[in-house]
Amino acid sequence: MDGFHANYASFADNREEFGPHDLPLAVFDEDMRVNARGFFLCARHALPPLMARGGGAILFTSSGSAHAGQPSRVAYSMSKAAGHALTRHIAAKYGPKGIRANSIAPGVIIHDNWPAMTLK
Repeated sequence: MDGFHANYASFADNREEFGPHDLPLAVFDEDMRVNARGFFLCARHALPPLMARGGGAILFTSSGSAHAGQPSRVAYSMSKAAGHALTRHIAAKYGPKGIRANSIAPGVIIHDNWPAMTLK
């Protein structure tokens, strides 16, 4: 069976103080370009060969941020939620053609050094 895994992200809006009222549009656009549009383009190129071979699987790496309301990373969270919508669309439209689509949302692993670390 064939498959494709898209595993990447832009964290251009990783500054906690930004919200929709003050996030620079260029930063918003960068997260959406890489995360949402990137997943779309990957699917666009992966689907034809998967259909030609009679099926397969597409896997997108998402984030818990797509599900949880947070005071930071509004564009990142929105872009990863868009990936979930794309995953559901692919599953509904191409599932009958033998193509499965899933998203995984790995989380943070808390460890002894966690309190000393900062996410940038």
